[in-house]
Amino acid sequence: MAQFLRDPAVLQADIIAVQEPWKNPYSDTTHHPAHGSHQLLYPSASDVGDQRARVALYISRKINPRTWRHTVHSADCQELELHVQGRKLRIFNIYNPGPWDTNRTGTVELLDRVVAPRGDHIILGDFNLHHPAWSEQDAHADPSQIDRTTTTDIDTDETGRDRRTRTDRRAPKLLEFTDSRLLDLWLEPGTVTRDWNNHRSTIDLVFRAQSLADQFIACEVAPEVHADSDHLPIRTILDFSPQTAQLPKRRNWKAMDAAKLREFVADNLDTYSHWHTLRTDPSPDAIDTAADFLIEVIQRAIQHAVPWARPSTWANPNFTPECQDMLGGLRQSPQPKRPHHLPSLRRGFRRWVSEAIDQGTHGIWRVAKWARNRGTRAANTIPTLIGSQGPANTTEAKAEILREAFFPEPPPADLSDIERRVQPVQIDFPEITKEEVAKAIRRAPPDKAPGPDAIPNKIWHELLNVPVFLDRITQLFNTSIKIGHNPRHFQTSTTVALRKAAPRDYRLPKSYRPVALLNTLGKILESIVATRIAWALEEYKLLPKTHLGGRKGISADHAIQLILDYIYRAWGRDRKVSMVLLDVSGAFDNVSHTRLLFNLRQLRLGHFADWLQSFLTNRSTRISLAGELSSEFSTPTGIPQGSPLSPILYLVYNTPLIRDLFVRRPQGGSTEAYGWIDDACVLASSDSYAGNVETLKEALSRAGRWASQHASKFAPEKFELIHFTNPRKTEAATTPPSPEISPDDPDGIWRVPLPPTGHDQMEVPYADTTIKPTETAKYLGIWLDKTLSFATHRTKALAKAHGTLAALRGIAGSTWGVPLRAMRRIYQAVVIPQLFYGATAWFSPRGGQMVASTNQKMLAEFAQIQKQAALLISGAFKGTAAAALNVELYILPVHLQLQQIIEETAIRIRTGPELACPESVLKPRSARERRRSGWTPMEALSRKGGPLWPLGGRTWETRKPYILAPWEAPLETVIDSHDAALEFHKGYCARRQGIAVYTDGSGLNGRIGASAVSISRGWIHSRTLGTEGESTVYAGELTGIRMALHKLRKEKLPAIIFVDSQAAIQAVRNPQRPSGQYILGEIYYIVKRYNMRNRVQIRWIPAHIGVLGNEAADEAAREIRRRIKGRLAREWKTEKTGRTTHRLAEIPNKRVLDLYKGLSKPHASIIIQMRTQRNGLQHFLFKIKVSDSDQCHCGQGSQTSRHILLQCPLFIEPRKAMLDRLDPGIRRKMDYNGIMSHPQAMRYVAEFMHQTGLLSQFRAVEQTGHH
Repeated sequence: MAQFLRDPAVLQADIIAVQEPWKNPYSDTTHHPAHGSHQLLYPSASDVGDQRARVALYISRKINPRTWRHTVHSADCQELELHVQGRKLRIFNIYNPGPWDTNRTGTVELLDRVVAPRGDHIILGDFNLHHPAWSEQDAHADPSQIDRTTTTDIDTDETGRDRRTRTDRRAPKLLEFTDSRLLDLWLEPGTVTRDWNNHRSTIDLVFRAQSLADQFIACEVAPEVHADSDHLPIRTILDFSPQTAQLPKRRNWKAMDAAKLREFVADNLDTYSHWHTLRTDPSPDAIDTAADFLIEVIQRAIQHAVPWARPSTWANPNFTPECQDMLGGLRQSPQPKRPHHLPSLRRGFRRWVSEAIDQGTHGIWRVAKWARNRGTRAANTIPTLIGSQGPANTTEAKAEILREAFFPEPPPADLSDIERRVQPVQIDFPEITKEEVAKAIRRAPPDKAPGPDAIPNKIWHELLNVPVFLDRITQLFNTSIKIGHNPRHFQTSTTVALRKAAPRDYRLPKSYRPVALLNTLGKILESIVATRIAWALEEYKLLPKTHLGGRKGISADHAIQLILDYIYRAWGRDRKVSMVLLDVSGAFDNVSHTRLLFNLRQLRLGHFADWLQSFLTNRSTRISLAGELSSEFSTPTGIPQGSPLSPILYLVYNTPLIRDLFVRRPQGGSTEAYGWIDDACVLASSDSYAGNVETLKEALSRAGRWASQHASKFAPEKFELIHFTNPRKTEAATTPPSPEISPDDPDGIWRVPLPPTGHDQMEVPYADTTIKPTETAKYLGIWLDKTLSFATHRTKALAKAHGTLAALRGIAGSTWGVPLRAMRRIYQAVVIPQLFYGATAWFSPRGGQMVASTNQKMLAEFAQIQKQAALLISGAFKGTAAAALNVELYILPVHLQLQQIIEETAIRIRTGPELACPESVLKPRSARERRRSGWTPMEALSRKGGPLWPLGGRTWETRKPYILAPWEAPLETVIDSHDAALEFHKGYCARRQGIAVYTDGSGLNGRIGASAVSISRGWIHSRTLGTEGESTVYAGELTGIRMALHKLRKEKLPAIIFVDSQAAIQAVRNPQRPSGQYILGEIYYIVKRYNMRNRVQIRWIPAHIGVLGNEAADEAAREIRRRIKGRLAREWKTEKTGRTTHRLAEIPNKRVLDLYKGLSKPHASIIIQMRTQRNGLQHFLFKIKVSDSDQCHCGQGSQTSRHILLQCPLFIEPRKAMLDRLDPGIRRKMDYNGIMSHPQAMRYVAEFMHQTGLLSQFRAVEQTGHH
């Protein structure tokens, strides 16, 4: 099938029908290598009763999607309805199970129900039926297919030979069906369509309606495109001309002339005569006109500087120029040369992966996503949708169903309380600054999908260097906020429907979620407003402490640890704990604008209310389906998903919900609520489960009141209730009592006696339903179970990692795949976060919650995943020791990796915002409480010797979300090149136009110091910060800057502070949340109080380069890494496996990765096989009983890696060529371990081993040197 679908002759077909397609074992799809030319139509398991389909269609992308529709009738029958030249052609692709398949019913009976009596029908497929009407003789029929359902007749032909004919007893049903529908057999009777082991038969058939006789051209076997199947392909040609699809025009952004773009905008943007009017007499019309003019200039500049790409269904924006040139020449070359383009395509693919990885986490995840989805259907393929009015097949009908699902009419909001509420004094905000605009543009991903105007963010990135552009958009943004009017150009969007994750029925519109593609310049303004609102929420403490999602410095780890802390503290007080997870249907889509703006004003953020009202109203969108856009329609409700404002506005919207869910009952029960954007959970604790149920009833009643006021609708069927049970208590496994007959009941009705304490199977009533308890519940990606054992979570994490590795196998081939170092980065950035997500919650070796044997079994399962990943990354043999692979790839063993993750996460939580730090860490519990409940994960890490212990009773640093307000500019900083920095310093000292100050941070004799010196002013200021265990050199560098600013605060002359730490300068330039944030706070306190921003500059000077440390991690975090490295070295020293690698690397070191730098995947695989001596040479093959001898062909000894590389006389010339290219120092030693440990030798060793041809695995690989 793979070869067949890659044949250019096959891909010329408009429709390709396949029966019994390959079944992808990892996802519900089949092979699809022709994404560029054809669209796959494959019945999903959810469409056909969880069965895997045995039919698949590939339809050319040239055919207009509006002219066809796809219908699935069963796993073995699909229909394609094609509107062509005024006629409706219905093509049925079927697989009819043979008599040996008793699990499925025949498809012929189904055809009788779904095929209309008359029409332009074509029915084709694998019928698995024999009859003389199409099988004239079966002299060589497959005897395995002859059974009691088949009769065989023998007669004599004219020559006197026996003629054998077979008739399947079900075949007459097919003939009856074809006769009733006036269908003729198109394929010549007796044509062999299956040839298996010299058993030939005719079981693949093509029937067509008699009404199509005039369009018939040919129906024949096509042996020239026969691939690897026992069925022969059948070519059917009709005289029809389908309506072709209009290929969308797109710009070739790679060919953009950035200089032309900037020049055009600079010359034309200021020609607008009303910029002055916009400032002096602003109005909504003036704002709209100015925005339209600005966009018009940008569009003209794009037309001037960016050419159109040539439209093609085969267009690949990721092709490199080498690939394009190679394919261009390929099209003009004769057939024998065609395979030569494959190495270029592979090099282009590897280069694309490397470039994506260099972009950081976003690029790495893009590669992983491509690997997972490369075999699945196109994202824009939406099957027949089922709506309230029936099925929708056309683009317009599908768009209408999705419109109803995405933008429903929300329930009316109860706004009766708004009028009587008094508004507080609103917070005032200054105008937007040019620095804010520039920062927002830099934050925007350059290649993010644009909105209807098709202007990508990369255009705004380029125009940052055009002063007039920055001036005008800053003016436009400020006027827009001031007047309270969002430009109408920003109010339009394109909505795309994305499939929700997990197996779903994709015929239902609820299986999709909308994402609005907004015009990118409008998103810049939205980003600025969102940042200002987020700053104000933190600065003025406007949100509940437990409303955590979307807040700076807070992750899901914080939320889960707070929940666990609540549960353990309740257990420690001998209380029961229950939790309900809430679900809001269409949370963003049903937002009441009036209520949102009211909530905003109640939080004192009314400064943005008028502009937000304009932003939310008069919006319109179009739904994009298969490249077609629906008609435009208004979206009067909700928040556009895809806007930077969406998350922060929903925080404001459901803040009252989180506040309302806090309940304190006089009887002793209480709740605590946690919010994460639109996810909310409420925990209840009391002396009994019955008390928890009553408390949760009150909380849910309040939630219902919030829903009625906010036009929101809960989905109780998606609520999850879990009653936690303390595993340390004997009554943990409480079950509901058995029913019994109440003696007081005259009717003898069975009743369940309810003890006062209740039980852990109690339901919670809500509205007209009840919430049943579950054994597990998923919150923020973590599976919580009743006893907090996290067994379910670990099982699911392993399964997910297995799936990701299976996907990555498609890009990790040892002879052609992604280079070793790039694959290692993908594993660390994608698989490890999946595998160890939330580890601080479920891996707590110091907490004593897990039995040692269970812990070892769990670690072994995770280690097996890492071993599989290491084999993929390296291309090593399966028998290579896991410990050796960990060292070769410098990957921490699983148990050390987990330990490092949980300890670093604990420090991040401990030094993060205080509101998100668990109470038991801030205020230690009594020993009695800990004995009752056990240690919380964070408590366990705070025990003596843990990562939170080193500072003892000293105060931990707490980092704030913001140092500067969004509009406040940082100090001017400059980091030049080495020579330019020295040259500037020399000229500055010669001119003597200001004050020069030199600062330093240093570590000496175990002490950390800081100093600031001004030679011209004659002062020296220094201080000691403490020991190396209490501070860092980096903190000393920042302290030196703070001391310099303090000394300069009253100076009138301009000053330059010369600093030799680039890390410290970068922290001052972009003050975020690093270690030592409190020093940055002090720096900017001095700057703002004494108005020093315009008279002080900080510049880098390479005075002590290579002497002082620039690390930005606090000492506790650094100690974790040192301790983990020490454990790794000790464990490797005593490791009994991988001794060959031990001789090459006595201590694990990251420098081992330098050996593979620049090597292609096959050459890296050769090197790692040579270093581990697990390879295709006779010595190892004999050892694993694959070969009968370990002797080399030269007859002079065992064929080991050392023998081939340094001794074998069969390779004297290649060896000499290799050695001549090595450094003289390596060449003189002629030492195997020395050569195999030197980065300079690796490329030549790999080429030498490749040339010998002894490693059969790599013989087919092109002998090119490096990646």
